[in-house]
Order: sequence, then structure tokens, then C-alpha cells
Amino acid sequence: MTIFINKMKIRIYSIAKILGIFVLCRMLTRNRIRILCYHGGCIGDESKYNPLLFLSAKVFRDRIHWLSEKGFTVIPLNQAVQALNERKRIGRLPTVITFDDGWHSTAKQLIPILAEKKMPSTLYLSTSDFEDGWPIPKVTLGYMVWKAGQRRIKIAGLGEGIDGNYRLDEQPERTAFILKGCNWVTEPPVTREKVVERILLLATSLGLNADDMALETGRFDYLSEKELRFLPELGCSVELHGHKHLYPAGNADAIAADLKSCREAIIKRGLAEPSHYCYPSGKYDEAADVMLRKLGVRSATTCIPGHITQGKSENKRYFMPRFLDGENINMLIFEAELSGFSDLLRRISGRRLRI
Repeated sequence: MTIFINKMKIRIYSIAKILGIFVLCRMLTRNRIRILCYHGGCIGDESKYNPLLFLSAKVFRDRIHWLSEKGFTVIPLNQAVQALNERKRIGRLPTVITFDDGWHSTAKQLIPILAEKKMPSTLYLSTSDFEDGWPIPKVTLGYMVWKAGQRRIKIAGLGEGIDGNYRLDEQPERTAFILKGCNWVTEPPVTREKVVERILLLATSLGLNADDMALETGRFDYLSEKELRFLPELGCSVELHGHKHLYPAGNADAIAADLKSCREAIIKRGLAEPSHYCYPSGKYDEAADVMLRKLGVRSATTCIPGHITQGKSENKRYFMPRFLDGENINMLIFEAELSGFSDLLRRISGRRLRI
């Protein structure tokens, strides 16, 4: 059913584009703000494992070329937020480009493409994972299981924290194995060397080797401190994505403490004080705007697609929609979203985020 629906969507979008509706939508929505969301680049085959988390430089370059060709104006996040409650033009088809998390491949492969064209961007940094300085366990182990294929395995001789029989062909047990593996590879005392050693031991148990994992490339690492400090030179501002990459809904004290740690970690690296936030995994609650305003946060982005109209609604700054782009997003779908055709369909169907 899903395949059929996707085929129908592509057919409808193709017809709309041929009839010039994409062009018309761009003209009608030329003053609305778009926000794009990306995560990491792709150093090996990790985009095949998770195409929404890892995107090849080629696909990203094609997206940016299309934006330039169609006359989109890429603007800084700060400028977009300032313009929300003002009735002034900020360029034709104003678009903000953001990156979540803080992947090494983002700094190495994607942001330089924007810098070549002098286009600004924003990185929402998750500071705990950045400060850890080792491959992100959940993503690395998830890739490992995918690479090895779904099957039954037995792990023995590595310790009671991980030894056992696992059915990786069943989703619940696969998820449980990854969680258990994350806890095991980060058991104290923990260093980068120890984490990498344990990851490779697990990989061997699954029939993989060091070349399969290619951890030395940094494909599953966050960017280095040197790379982080250099981002402003590339036109990229660094903002808040939480310290622990979670949003404890309803717990204002926990959120305040998390944002405080995140903000301090960024300032500690000599960067400008961050004031914009991205909800980790797109999770938020209705009270978020009141709480974030008290914490000195000026805006917050979601993972819900849509465009933003300029107006007098103060709280729209704290629930800004973004389009999550990825390797698995058809170029036609990307064009429909950025042109405003997809947003038009959501309005008609009543599925549009009202902002």
C-alpha cells in the first residue's frame, strides 16, 4: 500500500510540475520562510543504512544548485526569526538551512558546499555527544546490525553485560540488543580507545571486520573541537540541540538544566552565545513556548513540514516547521515541498501545521 501511495504521489507531483503549478506556488509563497533540516554527510555506505540521517554530498549539492537556479534566497536563521513579526521583505523565497546533531561528515562534506556559495547555515549541536569524543554508540551499533544482516547470533567471552543469544531477525530483540550493546561499550572506565575496541569486538561477533566499520574515517563521530570552532568562518552559526539530546516534556527544571549545559559547552569553545533551539527528535509540548521564552531562547524548530508566514503571532517562533530532507527523498518531492505545492495540499486536506 505504501509503495502504491508513493507512486501516486510522484505521479500527481509530476503532472503538477508539467502544468506549471510548482512555478505558480513559488510565486504565491515567495514571502514565506522555508526551513530545511539535514543531519550528517555520507563517507561510506551509511546513507543506505539510514538515508534520513546521512546524505551524500552529491545529493546535497544538487539540492543547493536547484535552490540557486530557482531564485531562493538562503538567509541566516537569526534574520528569519527577526522577520517573523515584521512586515518587511527578506528576499524572494527566503530559506534557512539547518543541520542537527553535529556530525563530523556535516562539517567535512556538507557545510563547505554552502560556504563555496557564501550561503549561511545553522548547526544545532548536541553537546554531550560532542564532548564524549567517540563514535555515537546507538547509530554505530545500528549500522553494524544492518551491515551484518538480520540473523541469530551468539556472543560469548565478552562479559556478562553483553554475552548471550540474540535473534536479530526480530525487531524488538534487535532494538534490545542495540540498547544493551550501547550500555556495554560505554561501561566505565570509558575512553575513545576503549569504546572503539569494544565496538570492533562486537563487530567481529557479528561477522564483520575493522574495514567494514571504517571507524577511522569518523563516519559515526561528531565533529572535532577544531572543526566546531571553524564553523563561523564557513558562515555556520552554532545553536542549541540540548546537552543530552532529549526533551523531558513537562519537566521544566530538567529542560532548563539541559539547555544551560548545552549553552555553556558552546560558549566554552569561544563561540557566540546560542539563543535558538531545535527540539531533539522533534519532541515538544504545548507549554514549550512559555518555558523557552523564560530561558532566553528566541526560537525553536520542529520536524513538522510547512512554510512560515510573517505575522503577529508571537509563539510561532517556538514551533517553527522544517522539512527533513534525506537521501531517500525524491527530487520531485523536494521541489514540491520547497515550491509550496506540498504545503498547498496539506492546507486543502487540513493536515497543515497552523503557524
